[in-house]
Amino acid sequence: MIILNDNQIVTEEEMMKYRNDNNIVGDWTSEQWEDFANKFAGKFVFFDKENPKSLIYDNIEKLPGEYGSLYISFDKKKVYNLWQDYPYNMTKEEVEIFNKEQPYWRKYFEDRF
Repeated sequence: MIILNDNQIVTEEEMMKYRNDNNIVGDWTSEQWEDFANKFAGKFVFFDKENPKSLIYDNIEKLPGEYGSLYISFDKKKVYNLWQDYPYNMTKEEVEIFNKEQPYWRKYFEDRF
């Protein structure tokens, strides 16, 4: 689990400024994303939720990118690495929400219960 401070999060304003400064319209090229990720290395980016009604932010990336890491958050302050923290470092309420919204992962990690 990582407790984030504001300096560890790429804000929407920073991302938009980068896009504008580099004339990025539409989808990023791999080179543009790599440059962005290196510029903001060590920070986290929160993308839109896959399901807007979800209580879980599950589309998070730590820059410049970590192969295989799966991060989730309930509040954009505390970030869990799914492989390391579920369910051990989560509150009972967070585990219940996660299990309800992510039944695939609940089944995948069944041996942890």
